[in-house]
Amino acid sequence: MTEDNKKEIKLLAPITKNIPKDAKGKVDFFIEIVLIFILGILIGIAVKTEAIKKITMGYNDYKIKVETNHYSINQLEKNLIKKQSAIEEDRAPASLENSKNE
Repeated sequence: MTEDNKKEIKLLAPITKNIPKDAKGKVDFFIEIVLIFILGILIGIAVKTEAIKKITMGYNDYKIKVETNHYSINQLEKNLIKKQSAIEEDRAPASLENSKNE
């Protein structure tokens, strides 16, 4: 050991001696909690950075190109009603013929 290391050990020895044995476990637990908190922050930053690359919703919505094809729900509904009535008309004569044959 060098002289600097010996001086540091001598300086730290009174600090560690004054901590009661019961408190050492609490201090270790507190340090672990702080380390887990820091790790959580770093993981959160990493996830957010990756999500920004893939998710296009939110702040940058104005950059999304809007397609010019718009659908009219009323027109679609009218078309579906016409198709449904045509299908029912096709089925109605067949059901009448079946009832006459019985």
